[in-house]
Amino acid sequence: MTNILVVEDNKISRDNLCRVIKDNIEDVQIFEAAIGRKAIKIFKEHRIDIFFLDIMLPDISGLKIAECIRSMEYYEMAYIIFITTHLVHLSKALQEYHCYDFIEKPFSKKKIIEIINRLIRGMTPRKIVQEEPYITLQNKNIYNKVLLNDIYFIEVLGRRLKVHTKTGVIELSNKTLKNIIDQIEPICKDCFIKSHRSYYINIRHVTHVNRLRKRSWEVIFKDYEGTAFVSESYKDIVFDRLG
Repeated sequence: MTNILVVEDNKISRDNLCRVIKDNIEDVQIFEAAIGRKAIKIFKEHRIDIFFLDIMLPDISGLKIAECIRSMEYYEMAYIIFITTHLVHLSKALQEYHCYDFIEKPFSKKKIIEIINRLIRGMTPRKIVQEEPYITLQNKNIYNKVLLNDIYFIEVLGRRLKVHTKTGVIELSNKTLKNIIDQIEPICKDCFIKSHRSYYINIRHVTHVNRLRKRSWEVIFKDYEGTAFVSESYKDIVFDRLG
């Protein structure tokens, strides 16, 4: 199944494009959005393979949406096709956001079908070999590729983050916990959970939870000395997920 997101504020144009895809491309699921905010919500909740983005939208430009797409690890190489009548924007689209192609209004049915079929053929090898999920963490000029399964937990210490991994602790001063959660959840939403406003834990590595005080618990991980904490506000969610 190939997931395609069509972002176009003109309902007639959007319906026409979706109809062309539905009637001529097999095994696809089409998501639709008329505004940028809805588009962003969709591709954060669902893995999209091909994006059709109108550049001119009423709330957020298609270029800004492309910037948001490219900021997410999973979508670094995703296929973006811009829909436009404003060719002046295409240079920026190609250079900064690496869009794959563009279609001019009114749409060419033949071109739409050719583009999608070509992209689906190109995606087939990528779907056969699945790389283990990972995120890239940047601190100044140092980049760390970290497998999600290697992370025990992430904690907030003042303005710094500590990412506890199987290969050591990575300290970050330019990220918030929300930044990291936004990277991880589209890839592995069910693997991690917040246990405290300052802790985000990998539930696959938790062995048990010890009560410390009336409203505080300590999280113990397999083969790791570091511990995380559960607060009263998060205990019901954590204990429900841990069974």
